[in-house]
Amino acid sequence: MKSVTNDRHGRGLLCLAIVGLGLFTLSLAWAQNAPANKQAADALFQEAQSLMKKGQFDSACPKLAESQRLDPAVGTLMYLGFCYEQLGKLASAWSTYKAASAAAQQAGQADRARVARERVAQLEPKLPRLTVRVPEAVRVAGLKVECDGVVLETETWDQPQPWDPGTVKIQASAPGHETYATSTRVGPEPMTTVVEIPPLGERAAAAAPVAAPASTESSGQLITPPPSDAQSGRGTWATLRRYQRPAGIVLGALGVLSLGASSYFALSSASKEDQTSEHCGSRIGGPDADACDAKGMALNEQALDAAGAATWTAVLGGVAVAGGAVLYFTAPASKQTAVGRFEVVAGVGSNATRLSLRGAF
Repeated sequence: MKSVTNDRHGRGLLCLAIVGLGLFTLSLAWAQNAPANKQAADALFQEAQSLMKKGQFDSACPKLAESQRLDPAVGTLMYLGFCYEQLGKLASAWSTYKAASAAAQQAGQADRARVARERVAQLEPKLPRLTVRVPEAVRVAGLKVECDGVVLETETWDQPQPWDPGTVKIQASAPGHETYATSTRVGPEPMTTVVEIPPLGERAAAAAPVAAPASTESSGQLITPPPSDAQSGRGTWATLRRYQRPAGIVLGALGVLSLGASSYFALSSASKEDQTSEHCGSRIGGPDADACDAKGMALNEQALDAAGAATWTAVLGGVAVAGGAVLYFTAPASKQTAVGRFEVVAGVGSNATRLSLRGAF
């Protein structure tokens, strides 16, 4: 019982050590990357400010956006909203000011939150909007509607959405149907542009191949039809067989590990048996030659348990190695089943066993 308790304590300490090492590594990586990100964000912010002073808002906005990505800050969002506003991208400015208002409110920056809310309210009546109508008859299973590559959620269908001025590419697609694509122009005026998705035509089914005759004679030679999917190894079964060789390697490796564990249990049983002799028979001065004291009986029970474990792990290991060999050597030869590297390390000592498995497929 004591050895089992020690093993459990050892495993627990090992797990805690691994978790602690992982947390330390993550914190170290964060500590190293955070200053670098902040420095890069500050440099981009300074460049963007310089560009905005020159009126080069088209170059400044991307730098502000990247600065915000590297080191989120309320002030950067406010400048980014202003930059979008100067470019006439009122929808982007509106959504950026909304994000700045929420971030400022969360950070306890009441003045910035108030200014951001005011900008949102001022831009609201000036926003161009885009409505994509999707009639019920068009809403087939799996329908996907995209605007400039952005998928529109079904809740936004038929609803006017703030949109930056310019040409918008719209696409609608669904499994088994033809794809519909069009484009429209959203003007700078505060008006709503409407695009309606028409019914998608069903995609024509692929023509079924003409079945070849069972056998044909040409120029005196017998021509047989090509093998079916089942005969040629295609389909689900063939897909499974692609992984037969890696599965055989893994199973065999587990068998080797089990055999290593069996060796450990066998050595442990022999060691317990040797210790038992110190607490039995004439050594304890009892009248019975086979008698043992309490510690001797406990050691004898531990020796029997270890011997049983050695037997079972040896049987399981032998079965796994044999099964892995069968899977490996009966696997079909294919480039897709090639194995990169595989290594099994097993070690047995007087007090512990060390088993590891490393590989790449």
